Amino acid sequence: MRDLWIKQKWSVLSAVVLSILTLTVFGFSRDQGPESSVRRYLAALGSQEMVQALSHVATNPPGKNEQELANLSLNLLARSRQVQLARVQQSGRTATVDVIFRGPNIGIVPFQYVVVKPGLRWKIDAGQTMDLRRIPVL
Repeated sequence: MRDLWIKQKWSVLSAVVLSILTLTVFGFSRDQGPESSVRRYLAALGSQEMVQALSHVATNPPGKNEQELANLSLNLLARSRQVQLARVQQSGRTATVDVIFRGPNIGIVPFQYVVVKPGLRWKIDAGQTMDLRRIPVL
């Protein structure tokens, strides 16, 4: 039983390290636009830097939506072997950024972040992002 627990611990740790490595590769791309905010948010979460992660979220101080988004994103990061920023759709000062999480136990999980530009920097809107997760699929 202890050996199984140790193997699971190393599997989760390996998945997190691979996710961080994947996200770091995004750092060499242009660091502009709404996708950069999502990339920085996920990288900070993967490094367990919550204060840094929350600096990329529009609502301050953090509330229920921000905590739910962080928990969900952390869970996806921990279970993923690959994280890919996909489509970005921008309309004025609002955008959506599609992220694809891939892992052996979760398969392919698409996730859409809503990003807004309230000032000079793009920030994730946790409320709108979580609202997308709550919409029932027909």
